[in-house]
Amino acid sequence: MLTIRSVFHDYNIGEDWHIPAGNVQYQILLLVTQGELVYSMEKEQLHLKKGDILFIKPGTLRSAWRSPSRPHEMYSVHFTCRQGELSQWLQDIQRGGYQKLCTSHYYHLKQQFSNLIQQWTSKQSYYDLYCSGTLLQMMSMIGREYERQHHPSRKVKLVDQLQEYLQQHYRSSLKVEDLSRIVERTPNYVSTIFKEVVGYTPLEYMHRLRISEAQDLLLNTQMTIAAIADYLGYCDQSYFGYMYKKLTGAMPSSFAYVRKGR
Repeated sequence: MLTIRSVFHDYNIGEDWHIPAGNVQYQILLLVTQGELVYSMEKEQLHLKKGDILFIKPGTLRSAWRSPSRPHEMYSVHFTCRQGELSQWLQDIQRGGYQKLCTSHYYHLKQQFSNLIQQWTSKQSYYDLYCSGTLLQMMSMIGREYERQHHPSRKVKLVDQLQEYLQQHYRSSLKVEDLSRIVERTPNYVSTIFKEVVGYTPLEYMHRLRISEAQDLLLNTQMTIAAIADYLGYCDQSYFGYMYKKLTGAMPSSFAYVRKGR
């Protein structure tokens, strides 16, 4: 059982932001979503940028500071679990105390982290169970990706191509047939292989990209919910609300309270 100890969302932090040197107390998973950071891990310096993931094992000596050129944004979760409950892949990558990874699931992980921080700060009923479940989903996704990165195949390359296209065109009205023409495969093959590798159908992945962007817009702009729905390609605001609640467990209005300057 994973037990979350704390969840953090750092953004628009001044140039003097830093973490003093010290030994990590819990397991840490972090995702950089903007800017650049430098983590000093034992005797190595790791330069982290948007899309980078870092796992840190308890007991590891760590310090960190941000690049002076631009502000950064980062999500992190600190958690514990019994040694026997650690997945084999996590044990493997933490043998040295820490591991930097890149992810092709950036937008989905960012959405999951947004959900996590929302639930953790709101402290609604059963928030602890919701947060643990969200972390398990994230860990499962990263684990699958870690394993497939060590077993490249033509399927993975095809799915990477589709993911890149979806990340660039998720606001457009897309059908599986459109994607099938890009990779010259049948729609059924595209849907099957995409779900096998990613865990979602292409259209489910597209909606997750949209809702992740919606959370960013709710947090960082003054756009209305109706304007956000239209911007993301949802002609019907009620359908946007339905998809938002389906993927986050809450309505868009409940997330708007964390806008900047609240």
